[in-house]
Amino acid sequence: MFIEVKSQKMALQSHLPEENVHYFKKKRLEKAVLSYLAENKYPEETDWQIDVIAVEIDLKTRKANVRHIPNAF
Repeated sequence: MFIEVKSQKMALQSHLPEENVHYFKKKRLEKAVLSYLAENKYPEETDWQIDVIAVEIDLKTRKANVRHIPNAF
């Protein structure tokens, strides 16, 4: 399992932190995963997934809202 963490300050944002994992970011992450698996000699049929952890931080209350999106793409 590989994890991408995206965070942002809570405000009147029109999008969620996890929406910042766009098409090109997904492709870069997939390439990084495959490179890691190859460099560390994992079998080609090794199952893998990329999860996203989305964190929204409220600076006034000093609290965070955390979401785990398993197998995000």
